[in-house]
Amino acid sequence: MNRNDNRFFSLSFLLGLLFFTFFIGGCCSSEFAYEDDIKGSHAGNKNSNKKVSELEKSHSANISSEYNEALRLFKVRKYGESMAKFQRLFSNHHKHELAPNCIYWVGECYYGMRDFKQAIIAFEQVLSQFPGSVKDDDALLMAGHSYFRLNNRHKAEEAYSRLQRTHPKSPYIIKIPPAFRH
Repeated sequence: MNRNDNRFFSLSFLLGLLFFTFFIGGCCSSEFAYEDDIKGSHAGNKNSNKKVSELEKSHSANISSEYNEALRLFKVRKYGESMAKFQRLFSNHHKHELAPNCIYWVGECYYGMRDFKQAIIAFEQVLSQFPGSVKDDDALLMAGHSYFRLNNRHKAEEAYSRLQRTHPKSPYIIKIPPAFRH
């Protein structure tokens, strides 16, 4: 081998070594950076989860606040305003735990406005969409009262009988007219 060949070989070897060193070093440093990103994202997830939890609590508090405002309007007999708020709450949060309550109070608003047909529709919606909800026995009682107001004694009796059969310990049984109690 001549001297130029040795230089070429040495230079090639040196460049190869440098390339290899930079390549490996680059991979390792990016691998460490990736691990840091993962660790950072887990910390970020914990922070994100905390923020989501806080937002959910705040969101739930807002729903409760709106619900209470709609109830306040009902109690002062502002049925139209109250109904609009309950309907808006339901349409925006139909999976929330207060959803059956919202529909129930829509029925109460119609009942208060003496629109007994619409009241029945709302009470029946509570019973069909949310069977076993906390408003189940209330809805049966008010459906019975609405049918009674429409002079449909047969349907009133069905609602009252169902209330007595499915909720025998309900406090609403004493509100059933005596002629319909078993």
